[in-house]
Amino acid sequence: MAAPNLEFTLDATGLQLLAELRVLLEHNTIPARGYLTLPQAALYLGASPGTLREWIRMKRLPTYKPGKELLFKRTELDAWMERHRTVDGPFPKEVTHALTR
Repeated sequence: MAAPNLEFTLDATGLQLLAELRVLLEHNTIPARGYLTLPQAALYLGASPGTLREWIRMKRLPTYKPGKELLFKRTELDAWMERHRTVDGPFPKEVTHALTR
């Protein structure tokens, strides 16, 4: 079976996230547990590092700064995501149907 032709365009933020993901995957630096760096946390949350910096500035995201580097505890990010979820329960059938087309 031939591979599907996947063509898409990324904006500057998408290209930056893709570059950071490539580095993380090449160096296998996403820890299974423990603390994440800013690029790792951004990748984990699906947001840009700039967005995370803004959330930190607004005191919305838990972080540690033992030195110069920002660190994020994975379990605290998981809890933070749960507290900020917007969808309770499964997606409505029409949304599920639209996503699987």
